[in-house]
Amino acid sequence: MRSVLGFVVLDVFFIGCGAAVLQVIGLGPRARHATAIAAVLGPAFLIGLTLVVTVQAVLVVFGAAVTPSGTALTGFGCVAIVWLAARGASVRRADGRIARGPSGRPRVSRTGRRLAMAGTAAGALYLLYVAWSMARLPTVWDDARIWSLRGLTLYYHHGLQSEIFLNPGQAGAHPVYPLFQPVLEAVLFGAMGSAQLRFLHTELWLVCAAAIWTAAYLLARSTAPSGRARALWLAPLTLVAVTPAVIINLSMGYADITGSVLLAVGTMSLGLWLEEGRPRDLVPAMILLAAAANTKDEDLVAAVVVLVVSGLATLSFLRPGDVRRVLTERALPFTGAVAFVAACILPWRIWVGRHHLRDSVEPSLPHALEPSFIFSRGHELSQSATAMASQATGEYGWLAAIFIVACAICLTTRTATRAASVYLFSALLIVAALLWLYTTTSIPLSFLIPTSMNRTVDVFMVLAAVATAHLVASLTTSLRPRITPSLTAASSSDRDLRASHE
Repeated sequence: MRSVLGFVVLDVFFIGCGAAVLQVIGLGPRARHATAIAAVLGPAFLIGLTLVVTVQAVLVVFGAAVTPSGTALTGFGCVAIVWLAARGASVRRADGRIARGPSGRPRVSRTGRRLAMAGTAAGALYLLYVAWSMARLPTVWDDARIWSLRGLTLYYHHGLQSEIFLNPGQAGAHPVYPLFQPVLEAVLFGAMGSAQLRFLHTELWLVCAAAIWTAAYLLARSTAPSGRARALWLAPLTLVAVTPAVIINLSMGYADITGSVLLAVGTMSLGLWLEEGRPRDLVPAMILLAAAANTKDEDLVAAVVVLVVSGLATLSFLRPGDVRRVLTERALPFTGAVAFVAACILPWRIWVGRHHLRDSVEPSLPHALEPSFIFSRGHELSQSATAMASQATGEYGWLAAIFIVACAICLTTRTATRAASVYLFSALLIVAALLWLYTTTSIPLSFLIPTSMNRTVDVFMVLAAVATAHLVASLTTSLRPRITPSLTAASSSDRDLRASHE
């Protein structure tokens, strides 16, 4: 009973911290009724958890202990800092107007309400069933060797014990992996009063579900409230929740899906900011990208790629005679977001460098960057590309093709062009970086591909799913004003024609 109560109290604390942050930046509930408040629970949980755990992971590097009181102080401190920063930078802005009925809620048909209620009930039952199932699973493989071993170390010793964190042979030859998931595990055990390894699976599932929920929440606030349109862009998000590879990864306690969903939703939030220019969208982006970069090395590389590509997209706003406004409204906020992400990444990387730790999978630099060496590894490149394509299509079906088509349509119709460009080029560069790693590593591919490729593809495939949802939402929103007048004109013509015959 103590364990379950501690689990619930911790997650409620995360919700409280996240809700305060969302309210400060203008992403809180639009109205004070139960539906609007319930809609923000998932995003509040995700933002609160990622912000508190990421900051606490940074503090661990500086010697801070992982304790329940430390977690509470970190949460309150983060909320206070966000409040002060938002107040100084005027982050909060009013939402755009939407069609509302007499009660102040968006106008939705009776059928739409019933379908929404049925879908919400089904989603809630699915969430609870999987959460209950996850808590009954054992600790296996890399979870035992890497994540839970580090989480238990931080829980019992409250710091970076040299026997674990400085041992090059520990953690399955991955001693440089970041601290987000181990710190989350230590925080969870501290709240529960004992090490309950199986509950980590449930917490990871809740993080994944909250990420999908957050993506849907952000899109619903930025697009037209049409039920049919929402059904289109909800499909890619639902795919992430029901893909067997996703469920299996979470059930084993691995960090791949956790990092991938944080990266994907953070990138989507950044895409919303690029298109709409609302400062409120930049805050979740920087929090989630910082958390993703602190989850796994692959997510770190992906987060850096996304920030670089987004920085280039931000430069596209520059126009002669409009430089000052662009610098104030675009460049400076983006620079601040990048600075926050860098501040969350660098302490651990500096600590790793100071202790001369190295991942056995990493290729030798700068030799691995020489074109002659890369071209001499043509067989390894072909083998890696074939395995990557086969794994991506085998786990996610036609999602990659749908993503590319959605990007092409958006670029052709000039709909959400900056977001589409960021998504497409980020995905391509992430794939290129991963292929380079597989091509140049000294680990035999006969071992590396079967043991890792099924998880590596999650980095860009989950991003593709969430990006597709945003692009489809943008397309349906932009096409509605074009289609509606045409349908109205057609109806008027039909009436005139019938009147003339009569």
